[in-house]
Amino acid sequence: MPHKENNYKTLAIDYEGIRLKQEKRLQKPCSVVLVEYSSDENFWRKIFTHYNIDEKQFLFRFHTRTQKDNNASGSGVCLSFHKQNLLRKELFICIDSDFRYIKQEENIDIQHFIFQTYTYSIENHLSYAELIDSVLENSIIETENFTFSAFLKTYSNTIWELFLWFVEGLVNNTKTISLEAFLRVIHLKLPSRVPPNENITDLIQTHFQQMQQEIEMKLALLKQNNPNFDISTIESYLQKLGIHQDNVYLYIRGHNLWETITKPILGKIKNQAVHNEQDTLKRATISQIDWEESLLKYFPQSQYSYNELSKIENDIRLFFS
Repeated sequence: MPHKENNYKTLAIDYEGIRLKQEKRLQKPCSVVLVEYSSDENFWRKIFTHYNIDEKQFLFRFHTRTQKDNNASGSGVCLSFHKQNLLRKELFICIDSDFRYIKQEENIDIQHFIFQTYTYSIENHLSYAELIDSVLENSIIETENFTFSAFLKTYSNTIWELFLWFVEGLVNNTKTISLEAFLRVIHLKLPSRVPPNENITDLIQTHFQQMQQEIEMKLALLKQNNPNFDISTIESYLQKLGIHQDNVYLYIRGHNLWETITKPILGKIKNQAVHNEQDTLKRATISQIDWEESLLKYFPQSQYSYNELSKIENDIRLFFS
């Protein structure tokens, strides 16, 4: 353990040397920003730039080295600097909240030099319904009558009660329903391949109904096995955190949301658009769309705001005031 602690202290000293060189070169204050993975840099850099924090003062680092000289990354690495009191205004971290925000873990805040997503992860921000609809509206793709705003609101309302059961177990450690079981039931099991001319709305509705039935069966079993469970207490707890039945999709595991809902639906929208487009040039343009890249390009935008993004903005204002 002492060796591991010394490793992070050594890294902090190395980062300070790099920071001072950059500060001297730019003739302005600089900070080292630790993020979980290399892909996270773009998200956080855009956040700081959007709220008028000069991006040139930030030096992003996304991994360290273990004693065995292997790459190490993730929130655990970032939080190790926090646990050893190595963070300060010139060395701070930006992490996914995971379930830390819901559990209200102590000291995960800017007073301890920690920025967090508040949503489960970055993928939840990129799955924000109005953002996706905005990207689709600004693309050359027509999306019939389907909107993510309407769909994700319905999806959230559908999974809400089961989410309450899951969070009760998470917060009170009763293990009423495991994360794996919860994710398995709320998984929209869209087929990987469908005929390009199939109506997307009908396809989603069919599989949505199947998911809904699985959720109802799981809830019936949970209620049967836990007849005294009162969801009102945990519901009030979540609502005080700004989590409710319309936005709960922002708080489920982000990787699963992206891989089983956002990405597959956007992929099917693109495939159908390619199939229906007669113009060769437009068809080629549509086929080259990278949805994650497009969403990051438009994120964040001034024409919309939501609670989780506003919390990050408030953290930035306070931290750099």
